Amino acid sequence: MSLDSKQEALDKLIERYGNTCGWNNPLFESGHGVAWERLIKDVENLAEADQPALKAEKAWVAAEEALAEAIQKHSAVGSDHVDHTNARVEACRLALRRAKQRAEKLGKSPTRPKPWSSAEAAGLLNLSQKVFREFAKGSSPTGPLLPDDRTHAAIGIARLLEWADAHPRLRRWRESRETGKPLGQRVPMPPQTRFKVVQEVQVDFSLIEGKVSSLDLSKWSEEEREMFLHIWRSKAGALQVDERGIAMLQTATLPHVLQQPWVDQVLKDVWVNQYTKTLGDIQSELQAHFAQVQGAIPHLALEEGREDGEDAYQTLVKQWTDASRELAGQMSEVRAAILDVTLPPAQPRRKPPPFRF
Repeated sequence: MSLDSKQEALDKLIERYGNTCGWNNPLFESGHGVAWERLIKDVENLAEADQPALKAEKAWVAAEEALAEAIQKHSAVGSDHVDHTNARVEACRLALRRAKQRAEKLGKSPTRPKPWSSAEAAGLLNLSQKVFREFAKGSSPTGPLLPDDRTHAAIGIARLLEWADAHPRLRRWRESRETGKPLGQRVPMPPQTRFKVVQEVQVDFSLIEGKVSSLDLSKWSEEEREMFLHIWRSKAGALQVDERGIAMLQTATLPHVLQQPWVDQVLKDVWVNQYTKTLGDIQSELQAHFAQVQGAIPHLALEEGREDGEDAYQTLVKQWTDASRELAGQMSEVRAAILDVTLPPAQPRRKPPPFRF
């Protein structure tokens, strides 16, 4: 795992969320991800459950400091006060033993949230691991989070939030991500949306003497690249210029560009194959959905006990039939889009020679 990657830290955060809170979030469980504000709320609930253990750990540290101070005073006093200071030392030792036992008991409690790794903590604070560790070992109003250079940190979530909320450069971590945008989304975009993007998104292309020489997809958004991954990953498109160094840059939709003549036919074939494969995947998904709808229509039934049962049934049948018709139309559009780039261009009709007697 790269210490410089914020995305990999986010992946670890999402994995952690899935193991601890995801089971209680139906949207996350169904693959739709978790909104940032919901993730914050769930993490804060974890931190609240971790508070007793954090308090016990602090009491343990305080008891150790009190014992050290009592021993120092005991060594410094004269013989007239030895009994008094010795009793104080013994009382501190007893308090330390009890604090340690309580802290260890709470630390091992099955109800205590498991410690977080530095990768998970970095993901929560929207940092890379490298940057997080630099902050964690540095000074802070609540002290360093990682007192040494441990590679595999075990950080209590209550302590993590306490430290981050007090750190002057990290205390606004809750505002570091866009609200409403799901994190960890696994459900792909609907086929209808992917088809719309493939057909309408604009690409830059270069022309040499009226023929396409290259494509440039660098202006596409991350979502558009995700929806059209096959073409984005095809390494096609090095710019070519003719002997005079003339190249024209234009903008159009991808289907339009793929229907034009190209300088390099092999290069064009690579793009067309990837394009039609993407459309073929979309068509397969639409066909599967269409089959489900068609199979469900014959099994629709009247709802017993309703006065308007017949009307409700007819409305239901109409809704499913309309959905079926809409899917059929969408499949036809995808099929036509595939044919547009795979069939040879239509040749202009030649006028027949004039009839001569």
